[in-house]
Amino acid sequence: MNYANMLKQLKKRLRKKRNRLSLAFWCIACLLALLSLLFPGFAASSLALVSGAPANPAAASAVNLPASPDKDGKKEVILHRQYACGEETTHLGSKTLREVQSLLTQHPGLRLEKTTFDRIELTEKINDLSAKCKENAYFGLDENGNLTLFDGLPSEKRAVRTFFQLDIAQLKSSLPVETVKQLYDGIRIRDYAEYTSVLSTFSDFAVKATTLTQ
Repeated sequence: MNYANMLKQLKKRLRKKRNRLSLAFWCIACLLALLSLLFPGFAASSLALVSGAPANPAAASAVNLPASPDKDGKKEVILHRQYACGEETTHLGSKTLREVQSLLTQHPGLRLEKTTFDRIELTEKINDLSAKCKENAYFGLDENGNLTLFDGLPSEKRAVRTFFQLDIAQLKSSLPVETVKQLYDGIRIRDYAEYTSVLSTFSDFAVKATTLTQ
């Protein structure tokens, strides 16, 4: 067989391989399209795998959620905002998985907390006081001498959060009588700056672990 015939045979083989590859690619494309229709989040995850691009961890967490019963592929989205004092829950309405992914990407503070067949729950931690806390929050002492945040006056005993036990003797010997009395009666907190200021001031009088074991 001369060189020209060898070249013709080689070209025929290459054309056959290309045809087989084209057919295989077409079959894969059809399969991906079908899966994308059945599972809305599949297309995004397939694209990430094929491209090798690093996925946003928060956004990627929403890709493999259960399929939605809604004909438009939407789920009810609920956002839980967790403040230094208080919590708020907001219903964001029905959203597609793509819209949820966009939220997670645009707001890095959001975290995927829980998913069900028809519902997605997100959380966000905020260094501030909730609107309710700003209206009625007080620092004071509980029955065990712990610095505690209350919903209302300490005498109403609606504790929201307990921080640490205070050395009352040291407290009374170091601070003015008016300040100590105010702590017992309740120190009104209206914003995050006051919240952190009170915590910082009274942390100096926290009972140390070594003291508790003596």
